[in-house]
Amino acid sequence: MDSEIAMFHGALDESLKMLMRTIEGLDDQDIHWRPVEGANSLAVVVKHTLANAERNVMNSFLGEPYAYDRPEEFRDTESMGELLDAWAALRQRMAKGLETAPAERLSELCSHARMGMVPGRAVLLQVCRHAAEHVGEARLTRQLLDAK
Repeated sequence: MDSEIAMFHGALDESLKMLMRTIEGLDDQDIHWRPVEGANSLAVVVKHTLANAERNVMNSFLGEPYAYDRPEEFRDTESMGELLDAWAALRQRMAKGLETAPAERLSELCSHARMGMVPGRAVLLQVCRHAAEHVGEARLTRQLLDAK
């Protein structure tokens, strides 16, 4: 794996592992708890963040097909088992895809849903930033859940 791609992959993987730690030890009822009306549950934060990582890494950066459905990302329907399975499958696919990605992909233009045509490294930077942002949201939500 190219060293710069490996750096982005390591940062994203670490954020996603931290995100998944926020649901450890919880049951299906807990992961759907919302601290206030209109806030995201832990299940929604995890589901959305994983979907964003899949869309950015697998589709925008690596060019795999992806059916974007933002409203689906925010439906609070997944069980703990489904979230864990989604993470395991995505983690494996991202590692495999990034392992073989050529270094040139970092400077090639990629189509991004919100940013338009940008270099591949911008896509990887954006997905890392987005995942880290939601780790903070999930940690706070977990602290509020534990305190209730």
